Amino acid sequence: MGTVKKGLNILLAALLIALMTIPVFGLGVALSEPKPSNDGDPALGDLAAAISRDEVVPGEVLVKFKKGAEGTPARGLNSFLEARAETTSRELGVTRMEITESVDLSQVIELYQRSGLVEYAEPNFRKRALWRPDDPYYENQWNFNNSNGTGIHVEGAWNVTRGGSPSVVVAVLDTGVAYEDYGWYEQAPDLANTRFVSPYNFVYGDSHANDDHGHGTHVTGTIAQSTNNGYGVAGIAFN
Repeated sequence: MGTVKKGLNILLAALLIALMTIPVFGLGVALSEPKPSNDGDPALGDLAAAISRDEVVPGEVLVKFKKGAEGTPARGLNSFLEARAETTSRELGVTRMEITESVDLSQVIELYQRSGLVEYAEPNFRKRALWRPDDPYYENQWNFNNSNGTGIHVEGAWNVTRGGSPSVVVAVLDTGVAYEDYGWYEQAPDLANTRFVSPYNFVYGDSHANDDHGHGTHVTGTIAQSTNNGYGVAGIAFN
C-alpha cells in the first residue's frame, strides 16, 4: 500500500506540472484539502470496511468536474489515474468512473479531490430499499408499518438494527410463553429460533413459565418472534 501511495504521489506531481501547460479556462491546478463529507458517508479510511459490507461498489468513483475542466484536463487526469468514464448524468453532471483494480480506490479519490479540477469525488455508495422479512402474514401486522402514521415504522429501524446484541434481555411478565415442549405444553413453531433465558413461573415457583392463556406468547412474539423464516409473522428485535 505504501509503495502504491508513494508512486501515486510522485505521478501526481508530474501530472500537475503537465497540466499547468494545458489551458484550464482560468481554473488553475492546485493541491487542496479533500472536501469534507457532510452526509454521513464513511471517511476514506473506512472505505475498505464499507466495501466488505457491500455498501460501496468496488472499483468505481463518482466524480463531478468543475466547469471548464471537463475536456482535456479531465481526460488527462483520468488517464493518469487509470480511470475510465462509464456514464455521465446529464442532470447532475456526475461521471461514474471505473478504476483499475491495481490502484487503491481511496488514493484515487484523494487525488481527484486534491487536483483542483473537481467539485467532489466520492465512492459509489449503494442505496437500497428498506429491508422486509419474508414471513407470509407480516403484511397483516398493521401496527408495524402503517401509511396513516399509526405504526411504529419498524422497517426504518431494521435498517439500523434488528436487535443483534445477545446481551440485551427483555423480561415479559405475563401469562407465560409457549417456548418449550413440556408435559401437555408445546412450543409455538414461530418461536423456534428465539433465544430464551431464565424462565420462571411465579405461580408454581418453578422454571417452566409455560403459557396457559396465550397473551404472553403474543406479547413475546411481537418483541422477538422468529423472523424472516418464511413462517407466520415477524418480531421487532428478532436477533
